[in-house]
Amino acid sequence: MKRSTGDIAKPWIFLLGGVLAFALLAQFLNFRIDLTEEKRYSLHPASAKVLEEISEPLHVEILLVGENLPGGMRRLQTSIAETIRTFNAYSPEKITYSYFDPLTLPEDERVEFILSLADYGINPVNLAVMRDAGQQEQLIFPGILVSNEEFETGALILKGERGMSPDQTLNQSIENLEFELSNAIRKLISPESSSIAMIMGHGEMSSDEGFGMVEALDGDFELFKVPLEQAKTPEDLAGFKMIFIQGPKESYTEREVYLLDQYVMNGGNLVVLLDGVAVAIENAGGEGTVAMPVDLGLDQLLFRYGIRVNKDLIQDLNFGYIPVMGGNFGDQQ
Repeated sequence: MKRSTGDIAKPWIFLLGGVLAFALLAQFLNFRIDLTEEKRYSLHPASAKVLEEISEPLHVEILLVGENLPGGMRRLQTSIAETIRTFNAYSPEKITYSYFDPLTLPEDERVEFILSLADYGINPVNLAVMRDAGQQEQLIFPGILVSNEEFETGALILKGERGMSPDQTLNQSIENLEFELSNAIRKLISPESSSIAMIMGHGEMSSDEGFGMVEALDGDFELFKVPLEQAKTPEDLAGFKMIFIQGPKESYTEREVYLLDQYVMNGGNLVVLLDGVAVAIENAGGEGTVAMPVDLGLDQLLFRYGIRVNKDLIQDLNFGYIPVMGGNFGDQQ
């Protein structure tokens, strides 16, 4: 007894109908299942919360491009694209990306564009690459630019701690990609809510020395460099959410200390990065140097609030390396 043609075709019709129904349903449902053991394609709740606040499409320009990139840089480049695709899967709005090499710009535009990247902390890195003619040097820009229709921000994605090897820096950079990208998106979509004063005029840190902190705060707050000697009354400082004092080297007057004290007493937030001793680190590797205690007028202010700065010099055995010349090996020190 033979089966009819209709009986034979019926299972295939049901299978085809199921596939079509699933395809139609997928147009309306957006879901993602991460089956990797290390949860490579899952996001931290903080990142997911940032993505939930996206209300318009975003575009990411990957600046890490170039011919014959070493394996580590190619791995970082691939990880950036994977992270963006993961963000797009969780975002209510589309997040696209493209590759852009700043060195392809005309020379007059190139210099201006590279200087603008420096405002985001994205500085070029001189990298050795292999070409047909042998090993040559090439500039790369290990950063990203995130933009919407109105604004743009950027982030450096090649970051490591002092003393790390290049491989360790690359691995840490890949691990931190989710944070760097989500942080850049947060700065883009969240308006600055309050202002921070950075006190100037007492030999504080230069822009390069304090750039890491400035970069971390930029986008969340408006930053102002404030010469404290120009403040006349405590009300002149009352509008700042926080006041930063970074590594001063010159003494504060009694009037300036009074203004800072009144600012704190009225509910202000004061952050002081203060050295208890003065030491010329650049001389430590030669004839040696001596650390001398310093009093800049802030010790008494801090002591009123239960803080004492010890006159000690601490040696960091892990990261704070200070080279000391111990002799010569051939023609090398």
